[in-house]
Amino acid sequence: MNKLKLVLAFLMAQTLALSAYAIDFSAGVTGHAGLYSASGHEQIGGGEKNGSENAVAEFTYASIFAEAKFDRFVIGGHFIPDTVETDTASEQRVDKRTDGSDAQSTGTNSAKVEFTSMATAYAAVYLTDNAYFKIGVSSMDIETKESLSTGSTYPDTSVDGTEVGFGYNLPISDNAFVRLEGVYVEYDGVTISSTANSNKVTLKGIDGVEGRASLGFTF
Repeated sequence: MNKLKLVLAFLMAQTLALSAYAIDFSAGVTGHAGLYSASGHEQIGGGEKNGSENAVAEFTYASIFAEAKFDRFVIGGHFIPDTVETDTASEQRVDKRTDGSDAQSTGTNSAKVEFTSMATAYAAVYLTDNAYFKIGVSSMDIETKESLSTGSTYPDTSVDGTEVGFGYNLPISDNAFVRLEGVYVEYDGVTISSTANSNKVTLKGIDGVEGRASLGFTF
């Protein structure tokens, strides 16, 4: 979140610096379809990692955006008002007996993650009248919803990320346009400690690609 605040402050300063130029303000809605991958593990006490997991998931969601355009330079942001969540993953935890006999089940673990307060500040440069390159900085809260046989419960956290991509605006009237984008998104990793014991979960990072389609209006 701190990274996002710094970028927002910078973009606001640039808005003031460019205020002498003619400014076009736009706003609209965007549909996102993305494919993301993540990996992580839970560390039981001070021992080796346990329960490592790699996951790939598809997400679809909507956001709202607002931006200002100065000649060929754009600054803006988008916000996702809804919650984006993963499916619930369940697995049976199996431990080996200390006497070397057959393994035994010690319970079932289930967990899912909800992503909230997802926001991005971005800047774009038009390479032609319609095609542009963009970069952005993002932040989101991660809310954990788990039921673990280890007795662990984990607090919510937040992560920062970046995105880069290309887009194309297609005017459909004097003040309306359709926009298509393709972006690569990457979020930082994070380690959170259990509130119930000394266990830890490490998320190594989240990265993926998105296709986006927007309907916008210029004022």
